[in-house]
Amino acid sequence: MSIRETLNHISHNSRKRLIRGGLLSICLMLPSLFFAAERNARVTPIVEAVSGILPSVVNISAGTEKAESKSSSESRVLGSGCIVDQTGLVLTNSHVIEGAERLNITLSDGRTFTASIVADDPANDLALLKIVTEYQKDSWGAVKMAEPGDLLLGETVIMAGNPYGLGSSISAGILGAIGRKVVYKGKIVFNDILQVDAPIYPGNSGGPLINLNGEMIGISTAVHRNAPGIGFAIPIMRIENVLASWMLPEKFKRAKLGFVPAVRKPNGKPEIYIYSVEKKSPAWEAGIRGGEVLKTFDGKEIKSLIELSRELMRLRVGNTVKLTDTENRSFSISLVPAGVNDGAGVAKELLNISIQEMSPRLADALGFSGLLGVVVSDSFGAGSKIKRGTLITAIDGMPVKNFFDVAEALRDNVSGDKIKLSTVSEESGKKEFWVYAK
Repeated sequence: MSIRETLNHISHNSRKRLIRGGLLSICLMLPSLFFAAERNARVTPIVEAVSGILPSVVNISAGTEKAESKSSSESRVLGSGCIVDQTGLVLTNSHVIEGAERLNITLSDGRTFTASIVADDPANDLALLKIVTEYQKDSWGAVKMAEPGDLLLGETVIMAGNPYGLGSSISAGILGAIGRKVVYKGKIVFNDILQVDAPIYPGNSGGPLINLNGEMIGISTAVHRNAPGIGFAIPIMRIENVLASWMLPEKFKRAKLGFVPAVRKPNGKPEIYIYSVEKKSPAWEAGIRGGEVLKTFDGKEIKSLIELSRELMRLRVGNTVKLTDTENRSFSISLVPAGVNDGAGVAKELLNISIQEMSPRLADALGFSGLLGVVVSDSFGAGSKIKRGTLITAIDGMPVKNFFDVAEALRDNVSGDKIKLSTVSEESGKKEFWVYAK
């Protein structure tokens, strides 16, 4: 056999082996390709959107559970919420937490934590909670928020919740109306409510309403009494504006900044602007007067109000930030300590209580003769262990006998801090316990 014939023979045999091998490979791949195609057909846009949002959805309950414990039969389910910042801030409805004595948050993975109240706005039916953990470096997956006003009438929307702390619950429908009016006693209270035909199941109030991009466009708030299939949600623009009034260094770091940002959409495009500025504050001294449309924060373009709010709440005393506006004006703001001279104001802000200084007459009336301290005259909100008529004798081991002492004892505390109270009451006698700053 010649060299050419030999090569042709080898080439012919090789081609046959390649063909047989290729056919065998295709046959082996066909089942997996079939199942992959079947699975891909099931992974709809709704499935993809839901898988992205569920880790941020939490259950909110009231009870006596300890942090990071498993669900307790003593807990009472209140509703749902969603994580809006990686530090563990949770947004929900104000009506969800109304009247609760102690709040617990159960994550999608089943872990349960105690929660403290950061802020509560019944008028807007919004409340902000904070997950309490011993590990300050814990990070939580925050929900992705849509651009304010980016809504399509008739688009598919999804209601997500975690109604019983046992897992997630979702319902899908369409965005049926934008800008619904809410009338109370003949007056229009809101004119921005979203209407959806996705059912709000029991326990889902406070959960996020999302679009097919997995972005939150609102949070569920109520169902129509006479039409069970119709639900209502608070839109993201109002949510971001309320959060911006809370997520400030004054509340989280006791550092004075002096302005509140907000978002509006005057010409179809969102713009972030200075909603209010406090006179004689660092912002005021820097030349900010209100109404300025913001462009950059520390050299970076401001893309959304929620991102700006997350930056602002982390600022500390001594930080200097630089803002520019759309008129190319520049503002340099140096943060200073927030005033704490008003002990009564600080007690209300951090402990959710009203206090009054002790007088001999009041001491006799309450049975506290010979004792020094400040008296709790009122206690507000959910999660408060401090009852009316309680005498607070010390805060974090520091004796308090007047408003000045209270201001000094709470000087360095910020939202989420653990504070030790020494108290005396007719019901419990002398008692020490821990509370979390709201």
